[in-house]
Amino acid sequence: MSSPPPSPSQSQPNPTAEQPTHDPPPPPPPNNNNNNAPPGSPSRGSPSQPPSKQPQLQQAADNVNIAALRQQLEYYFSLNNLSKDAYLLAHLTNTNPPSVPTGFILTFPKIMALTSSPSHIGLSLRGSAVVDVSNDGKWLFPRRLPTAQDIAAAKATAAAKQQLSVNTAPIPIPNPP
Repeated sequence: MSSPPPSPSQSQPNPTAEQPTHDPPPPPPPNNNNNNAPPGSPSRGSPSQPPSKQPQLQQAADNVNIAALRQQLEYYFSLNNLSKDAYLLAHLTNTNPPSVPTGFILTFPKIMALTSSPSHIGLSLRGSAVVDVSNDGKWLFPRRLPTAQDIAAAKATAAAKQQLSVNTAPIPIPNPP
């Protein structure tokens, strides 16, 4: 798997340029904990899409259920799922910063059932609090990765569920004579 391109410089809003009143406010200055982000990587902490833009996103998606696509993508990149999903986590940790190509996610069966277009992925994730999309739409970045403690807790929960299912198997009761 190839790694994402090297880090771009974050664009800073021009304080002297007058912003149109219908556009969302510029994103806050980037925090300095992601100095090695690849080019096209998203601006962390950007504001979510204003409600007035949502109908346009629905119309632009060519009859794709954008909300369902976003829900599935956010689930895949959630801490809960990444703590259990060794396959996706392994692909994420092969790059610096952790990311996967949009084309890789398009091979997942549940995503394939919803869309085959990388642009739909970008549309669905605008303003997501769980996953960011690079400016060029080619890379997906989880906002948080599970810690070793998260992964250990997920394994313990899975083991407990397995044990519970074994312990709660129905006990056959003999028929009375």
